[in-house]
Amino acid sequence: MQAKEDADDLVASKKELDAQVEANRKKTKEFEVTMRQRTSTVGNIVGKAVPVSLTEVHLSPRSITPV
Repeated sequence: MQAKEDADDLVASKKELDAQVEANRKKTKEFEVTMRQRTSTVGNIVGKAVPVSLTEVHLSPRSITPV
């Protein structure tokens, strides 16, 4: 763009883009809140070799017998 040329169309385009950016920021914040709420319900994922107990008994890390 040369000096002294009319830049009204560029200014209008910039305003539209700024509005889109602001709208996308709002959507992003809303999505992040939803994502964090949903991921907080997911428990820890453990490997297949990790012993699983249905009781509150503490297990030795080397065996599956109660300590």
